[in-house]
Amino acid sequence: MTLEKIERFYKKFEQAVDLLQKDLTVSYLDAIIETGDNLADGGRLLVEDGKPSAEVRQQLTALYEQLLAMSMAPEELRQVVQFALVKANQIDKIQANHQMTPDTIGFLVEYLLEKVLIKNASYKILDISVGTGNLLSTIYYRMMTNGYKEVKLYGVDNDDTLLSIASMSARLQKTPTELFHQDAIDNLVTPKVDAVVSDLPVGYYPLDEKVVNFKTRAKKGHSYVHHLLIEQALLQLVQVVMVSSLYREGCLKQKRHRGCCM
Repeated sequence: MTLEKIERFYKKFEQAVDLLQKDLTVSYLDAIIETGDNLADGGRLLVEDGKPSAEVRQQLTALYEQLLAMSMAPEELRQVVQFALVKANQIDKIQANHQMTPDTIGFLVEYLLEKVLIKNASYKILDISVGTGNLLSTIYYRMMTNGYKEVKLYGVDNDDTLLSIASMSARLQKTPTELFHQDAIDNLVTPKVDAVVSDLPVGYYPLDEKVVNFKTRAKKGHSYVHHLLIEQALLQLVQVVMVSSLYREGCLKQKRHRGCCM
């Protein structure tokens, strides 16, 4: 992976996003999602009600041809999506819960997974609050680099925009990922997995009637959503080996138990 190659690709990707945003009059984030989806579809443009205009379609087609000819590795494409999302954060003033998980957290979580998952087996990993999908894909590529053979990824989120980013990114990188649009506090439709990872949102869960059966619910008032999600994550595991609660502020709490939840 070379930074020069990533930079060349990103500049053309950025041009395509800028063209779409201005012509469609949408947010920068929406333009990123559509650009990534178009590239994942082999450069096929989505045209609705004459938009993008014929002139812009011609420019985008030329850019897509150049981008697709560059033969980027999946990890390089992940880096490009990251750079694009950083710019979207600056332009659209994205709220904190919509920001991607930094690579450093992914590196740390993958390091912990290596301590409990042997390398000569296949695994299923779930991100119970997948967001942009960057944590899941970071872990995946680190595991592939470090000798794991087969890893299937699953992600859950109730935010349409975040799930669209995660879907676009996974399709662009061709990672083995299944995404589910639902409230992670509900009964999950994902299969049982070997590990659950997540950069958990921190705050209160407003629907008290939905958490009456949770052991981590608050006795009075709203419950902490991150506590509920940890409990829900445990229920999705084939077997519990280790529980690590990792918060964005940098606090790591780890407990040994009789999967793997991080």
